Amino acid sequence: MSYSMEGVLVSFLIFSVTGWVIELLYRSLILGKVTNPGFLKGPYLPIYGFGGMFGLFVFSYLEKFTLIGAFAAFVLIIAFLEYFTGFFFFHIFKIRLWDYSNRKFNLHGFICLRFLFYWLILIVFFRYFLFDYFIDLTENFSFPGKSLFLLGLVYGFFIIDIIQSLGLAYRIRKTINRLGKTYLSPKVLTFRMLYREVAGELSERIDHQDLSYFESFYLRVTIFFRLARGAGEEVGKVLRKRIKTN
Repeated sequence: MSYSMEGVLVSFLIFSVTGWVIELLYRSLILGKVTNPGFLKGPYLPIYGFGGMFGLFVFSYLEKFTLIGAFAAFVLIIAFLEYFTGFFFFHIFKIRLWDYSNRKFNLHGFICLRFLFYWLILIVFFRYFLFDYFIDLTENFSFPGKSLFLLGLVYGFFIIDIIQSLGLAYRIRKTINRLGKTYLSPKVLTFRMLYREVAGELSERIDHQDLSYFESFYLRVTIFFRLARGAGEEVGKVLRKRIKTN
């Protein structure tokens, strides 16, 4: 069974965008408001893209497996992918993209049995209702020249989004270190909300200091504008000086 590069790239985008829609609906229902999931700015979640491509691989190339064996192989692959992603962001950037610590049968809060079961439901649905369509789409798929350029443009924005978001994650890590926290685990998993949480903690520290109204107002404005540009260190220095002198 052969796959064209264009077909693989289109399938990855479809899976990523579909996953984003699923997470958007799920989180919005849970939180009671429209919530953009993930840490990227665009409407896609790469973990679903990889999950979908693993599904294509499992059911295309592991034909010697029984159907139950193929499903089990997929769940194991997804468990590794989810654990690795959560582990990476937690230990490198001190950010928990998700936290299953309060759920039964979890492993270090990165994976849990309940959400692996959700993944299993998705792959069963995919196998019996969508798999044949994706095989037709992926095999020997080719784009005309203009459409291929558009696909390259989409992936260009995708790569830029990842680079910028990782840069933001690094700045968040520096801010977390200045706050003396072990990690940041927000309920809403967007970088904008991560910044709000960090700014909220700084604001709480300001409230406990003997500052004039002007000084307090200045620091709060500086937090929300300079922190967003990655210059929160200046705010931290000013605040630490105030703490030491009081």
